Amino acid sequence: MLKRLLIFLSSLCIICTTWALTFSSNLIIAPPSELGGDNRLQAYIQSDKAVYKGGDTLYVRVVVLDSSSRKPCLENHSIRMTLTDPKGSRVKTLRANLKEGSAGFSYILDENISGGEYTISTKGTFMGMTSTKRKIEVRAYRPSRLNMQITFDRDGYGPGDTVLAELDVKRSEGGLPLGAEVQFAARLDGQMLEQMTLSVDHEGKTQAFFTLPTQIERGEGSINFTVKDGGVIENRGKTLPILLQSVDLSLYPESGELVNGLPSRVYLQALTPAAKPADISGRIMRSDNQVAGHFSTTHEGRGVFNITPQSDFSYHLIIDEPSGITKKHPLPKALSYGAIITPIQKIFSAQEMIILKVSLSTEGSYKLTLRQREKVISSSTIVCTDSEGLIEENISFNIEGDSAGVLIATLENEEGLPIAERLIYKEQKDPFNIEITTNKEHYLPGDLVEVNVKTTNQRGAPLSAVLGITTSDERIREMLETREHPPSLPVCVFLESEVQELADAHIYLDKENPEAPQALDLLLGIQGWRRYCHYQIDKFKKAYPGKAEIILAEDKRRLLRTRMSKKGLRFSVKTPVAAAGVRGTAFNVNEAPIARLALDAQLKTS
Repeated sequence: MLKRLLIFLSSLCIICTTWALTFSSNLIIAPPSELGGDNRLQAYIQSDKAVYKGGDTLYVRVVVLDSSSRKPCLENHSIRMTLTDPKGSRVKTLRANLKEGSAGFSYILDENISGGEYTISTKGTFMGMTSTKRKIEVRAYRPSRLNMQITFDRDGYGPGDTVLAELDVKRSEGGLPLGAEVQFAARLDGQMLEQMTLSVDHEGKTQAFFTLPTQIERGEGSINFTVKDGGVIENRGKTLPILLQSVDLSLYPESGELVNGLPSRVYLQALTPAAKPADISGRIMRSDNQVAGHFSTTHEGRGVFNITPQSDFSYHLIIDEPSGITKKHPLPKALSYGAIITPIQKIFSAQEMIILKVSLSTEGSYKLTLRQREKVISSSTIVCTDSEGLIEENISFNIEGDSAGVLIATLENEEGLPIAERLIYKEQKDPFNIEITTNKEHYLPGDLVEVNVKTTNQRGAPLSAVLGITTSDERIREMLETREHPPSLPVCVFLESEVQELADAHIYLDKENPEAPQALDLLLGIQGWRRYCHYQIDKFKKAYPGKAEIILAEDKRRLLRTRMSKKGLRFSVKTPVAAAGVRGTAFNVNEAPIARLALDAQLKTS
């Protein structure tokens, strides 16, 4: 018996050593079968509202779709929902079975529940489904009679700047408080800065203008609107986004790196010290003190600028607005050789060919692959025979089927190493329309509401669909800033698991908003998972807790299992998948070595 055990252990050591050497000598992208399967499932959480108080009933719907086809999971799987408090302690765990791709949960919150940010998380009791999370807020509140939203004309101000603050106000029961008196006050560093009396116009809006002093000590400012509508008096305040000497500016070259002599774009994101979006503008300066371009941010403090770097110079950014910020922000140094991938437009419709411009600085054979997660959709070979390099070529992909959502374009060299990567977005094919009508326009408390839902295709023909309907108090929704509203289900499905965070999520897929394509392009250029990281799954999970879970549906199959001895003693070895072809986070490549791992031919995955 002992001899057999020693022989087994020796064989096991040989197998494991060979396995480790195999995965440490090559960079390997794990196939989809090792990441949960070609048809692994993705879960999405929707709650009836985002803010709750003690005694409220929390309603949660979990939708489970095939991650590729996005069709509802029709199998009767069990889903577990867990609610955890701000400290991470479990409050409640509930279970439910899927029915036509969704499961519903309800839980009455304790009357004395502590306030703070709570987390709803779900997991399937089966293999091949990724986990997912949703944040909700618990706090004491009183629903207001007036729905109010405050917006600034910019996301950042400096000394001497003029501030425009706009209040949009509506009655909760419907209608506008036309002509209502509004008292406005602005405070800065503990002192009253401005006071004025305003009124609500025919659009339900009012605006306040005021100028910041040229000398600001701490920059702690706030504004407040108080509206008097008949016998109703309510107010809403907001912090002034003042930037003094500090702004967090991150830079993201379009394909991962700047390359000498190749025209490229650089995405940037500016945040305040409180991690809120900051609007800035300024100049790109060369080391010879010449202006190489200009930049500015728009949506969510994000922007993009064009540059053709030259190895003879270094580059840095100078912020001109808001005034008073003197820190210089250097651009990453351009590589002597490499490649740039640039889509010819911000988003692609379902009917359009995907055309990518590839710029190369070195001769050789390259492979351009289009993927959705790990699934290869199409690929093309590019051969550069010019010894001088510096060529540009448009590569077209005619994608069949409905590969909608975020796609990853990766350019690999002859050794199979990715040297450039770019995220693009393709609209879904054959979207359908949803029409909701009620039996009456106005209701009294206690009335029975009849809701009729009609789904049609783009041609207006009836279409069968699985529907989920949520009713909630709009007053509670309006307690949050618009940018903090939870994403809708389409945004969750097409974007949430592909980016690091989704703020102001309503804009990205809004076809009625002309700024949506630009906002979506900026989101993917900055917050998208942009780089392949050849990592052991366990190491990836440890390095990026929480982030890895929304991408991986790990298949923890046993590498080796055997039964030993007549007494039924079991000896088993559990080994997770050795390497995962998952994308790394879009950190600043100057600060995060993980963003460069895919370029390192010596990287060991064992």
